[in-house]
Amino acid sequence: MGRSAPGSRWWGVGIGLLGALSYANTLPNDFAYDDEVVVVHSERIRSLSNWREIWLEDWWQVDKQSYSDRHGDRLYRPLPVFTYALNFALSSNPNELHAFDFHLVNVVLHGIASGLVWVLVRRLHAVMLSAGSGEWIAVAAGLLFAAHPIHADAVASVVGRADVLAGAAVIGGLACSLSDRARPRWSTRLATGGLLGAALLSKESGIILLPWIAICDYWLPRPSNGPDEARQRRMGLVKRYAVLAVVFAVYVVLRGIACKWALLQTSGTGALDNPLTDATLTERVWTPFKILSVYLGLIVWPATLSADYSFNAIPLADTPFDPLALAGIAIVLLAVIVVARGWRRRTPAALAVLLFAGSYLMFANGPKLLGTFIAERLFYVPSLPVCWLAAQLLVRVGRAWTSQPAGQPLRRWVCAGALAVVVAALAVRTIVRNRDWRTTNTLFWAALDAYPESARVQGGIGKQLVREGRAAEALEYLKRAIRIFPNSASVYNDLGLVYEALGELEDAEQAAAVAASMSPGNPMFHRNLAHIRKLRGVNSPFAPERSLDELLAAAEQNPDDFQTHYQLGLAQIQAGELPKAVEALERALAIDPDHVDARLDYAIQLFATERQAEGFEQFKKVLDLDPDNWRAHTNMAVCLAIGGDFDGALRHAEKARDLAPNQFQTWINLAQVHAHADRFDEAMALYRRIRSGLPEKGANRAIVEGCIEELHRRRRQAGR
Repeated sequence: MGRSAPGSRWWGVGIGLLGALSYANTLPNDFAYDDEVVVVHSERIRSLSNWREIWLEDWWQVDKQSYSDRHGDRLYRPLPVFTYALNFALSSNPNELHAFDFHLVNVVLHGIASGLVWVLVRRLHAVMLSAGSGEWIAVAAGLLFAAHPIHADAVASVVGRADVLAGAAVIGGLACSLSDRARPRWSTRLATGGLLGAALLSKESGIILLPWIAICDYWLPRPSNGPDEARQRRMGLVKRYAVLAVVFAVYVVLRGIACKWALLQTSGTGALDNPLTDATLTERVWTPFKILSVYLGLIVWPATLSADYSFNAIPLADTPFDPLALAGIAIVLLAVIVVARGWRRRTPAALAVLLFAGSYLMFANGPKLLGTFIAERLFYVPSLPVCWLAAQLLVRVGRAWTSQPAGQPLRRWVCAGALAVVVAALAVRTIVRNRDWRTTNTLFWAALDAYPESARVQGGIGKQLVREGRAAEALEYLKRAIRIFPNSASVYNDLGLVYEALGELEDAEQAAAVAASMSPGNPMFHRNLAHIRKLRGVNSPFAPERSLDELLAAAEQNPDDFQTHYQLGLAQIQAGELPKAVEALERALAIDPDHVDARLDYAIQLFATERQAEGFEQFKKVLDLDPDNWRAHTNMAVCLAIGGDFDGALRHAEKARDLAPNQFQTWINLAQVHAHADRFDEAMALYRRIRSGLPEKGANRAIVEGCIEELHRRRRQAGR
């Protein structure tokens, strides 16, 4: 690689074609994983006339009846949804979804993003050094980005279109911003603002464009030929940032409308998706360094790729001497050195590090936790400065070697051949990885090979086997998922379905009841529980005799009838309409304030709707009315344990156990209170006692085994 530039703009086209060809074998793939929820089962993409549902609803609200956890993800991504609707509208068969059409758009978008990498890197070098100085670096960076298999999580997944769209808009937006620096014009400012809007409407990560523009404006040279030109340059900056501010303000308003003004996550995600949720302080400190080394390791050696990195796929780091955490610390120190050494000379390497920091920090799981632990799709944009930095290193080494007079032409060909081999190897790995995305089934089996200790992967395999009618095989995978992570409501729900298919209805009811209690706002879990109880001939406590519509009509006709309002509340609990259920139970209690069951149900639903303080007071009122109500005592124990009052929680848990010694839930709650209080020996003794009285197979046995495994993990973390 000599100092002469390739010189042809066809390099950008070629890089774009390489990006598309590297992912061309995704075209025969089916819809996989989250594609089924966001695309296949989505009603709003079936017509472009559903403009309100497309542009003013959140990402997961795929239809009017769908379940959406309003206390979890707050995602607003209307532009990908609009492109899905366009896909459907332009389909050859308007009554059927064709995965080929959707994958084709993703492949084309990645090709465009890859070509834009070449454009952006050329412009950065032209501004920093001189025109043509970074041609080979731009080519190498574009080729590495185009062929890299870490992008399969975004490109091969139809849902990953959000990442690819946002990435292309961010890259194009920064390129436009650099053009505005060179020749300030309203057209480039508006184009930059439009691309910012496209990035934000594609995915939340689109906000990366703002720090990238700010970093470049600060870092890149600002030549001035006099006070007038300097004044004009400052005014140009003001105008550009004014356009960006207007675009961002419009986005905030649209996002507010779509997400009911809950602009951010109101509560943390669960430990299944992000194990740092329940981590110790030392794990919170050192694990982000481990995450950094995992991401960069996947760039350098993408041998083990996975669609899932949830609980226990990669253990947390509780010490700086964890090998991967130590590597992450070394990487951070090296990055600081690169920036410090390049600060005065404004080197491209230092800028690449700063751009990486400006994009990666929002995914680092530092002080602010994400809804996911590690996800390869999140690295779509941050991989660009890494590829740029790698290209700088490759070209620098190549130029040092080819600068020697002896055999110079041959050395150049050897360097070009070495780059071609690296890119070809990446492209081959990408093609192989794309085959994992053929179906949800193949994807989960590939993830199982990569990380067999992932709770979600084990549960996902079990769920796929249930769908295929292989219930007996599914049972072992679901039990394994519970042993790894005993607090997953969806796994318990699937376990209930498996036991039902095997004819073991008592175990099916136990598993379904756990799922419904863990996720009280999920109507599907309550319907499954009611269905299983009906099969057993047992009445569900949330299965009123009349339908929801009949009860709503009756409540209007009989506003003073306690039983109607109480039954309406129970029906709304079963339907997952918890806020409405709370209102119905409030009306029932206004008529009969001493009804114990109604007040207990009211307290439970207050707790389920994040009104813990009010729920706690209602549990106390239940105990005033009925001091020996074991359900109230066991729920009080949970409330107090969450609040940190372990002594009070223990008193109520023991009282519930004494009142209902034959209830599995009272014993398991007592053990969990001890576990929450870090009384590991007492908790372990209780779990073993509970297990000794259970049959070798069954849902309750799986629950206890999972709790024991979790207790072992916590003891290891505590060093006890």
